[in-house]
Amino acid sequence: MKTSFRDSLVLMLWGFAIVMLVIYFRAFLAGILKNTAVFPLLFPDAGWGFNAPRPLAAFTGWVVGIEIKITTTLMDLVRGFMSEKLLMLFRKLAIVPVTEELFWRAPLWLTHRFERSVWWKTAAALSALGFTLSHQTGIMNLLVIFTAGLVLAWLVKKTGRLWPPILLHAIVSVKDF
Repeated sequence: MKTSFRDSLVLMLWGFAIVMLVIYFRAFLAGILKNTAVFPLLFPDAGWGFNAPRPLAAFTGWVVGIEIKITTTLMDLVRGFMSEKLLMLFRKLAIVPVTEELFWRAPLWLTHRFERSVWWKTAAALSALGFTLSHQTGIMNLLVIFTAGLVLAWLVKKTGRLWPPILLHAIVSVKDF
């Protein structure tokens, strides 16, 4: 069942609040653990902070490779029309949210009428997990991204639409720009 535009926006705001709460918890924890031995493991400069098992590394390499090819192709199409700074903003606000949501949430959207099924809930959790692992970042960032993945799947379920997760993804991505 599709929700109205207004109800979709309200649900999106609730999703935004949940994701931001987890982001602020992560920042709070980072401040507390800043000078401890666990900080580099939880908040590495690059990568997961640990050596990933070979199947996990292969899976994320495959997914990231697909996403990079799509993103690069789309950026090449619009590169001549805007400055480099504007192109990076366009990438953050449009290209990445649309491609990642189509990759990770479109299958849920296509099957949202089965939302009460245990299979749909399992698919939503696996979608959030795949989305999380494809980002290859520290454990605490993975917590934030997993929460966002669950919220985005929840938005698909509640609204029956794909644009609310895309818009929320873009809004959350702005904080990194």
